Amino acid sequence: FYLVIESSIDAEGLIELTDWIGAFKDGVCVGSWPWVGEYTTIPVMGDDGEDWSEGYLLSGEIPTFKIYDGSAAEVYPAVPSEDHSWANFAFYILDNINVYQSR
Repeated sequence: FYLVIESSIDAEGLIELTDWIGAFKDGVCVGSWPWVGEYTTIPVMGDDGEDWSEGYLLSGEIPTFKIYDGSAAEVYPAVPSEDHSWANFAFYILDNINVYQSR
């Protein structure tokens, strides 16, 4: 699980239950959750050897993140404050996951 304290798109805070944060590996969504405020918890899934989880994260791999802006119906690449490699049953706290773009 990745717990996120703050998140924004171009310095504007996310909207609760409208905007989402997703975790990805090679374009495959391996977890997502709507923004619910401080300590939003994103469950991130790994490959357990079953067909349904093929292509999911393996121990030591680092997920990428995207933010879905529900108001604009747009998806943006996002940058976490720290990179933490995925491990089964691990919990990480990220100060932020933000989108930086010029509008």
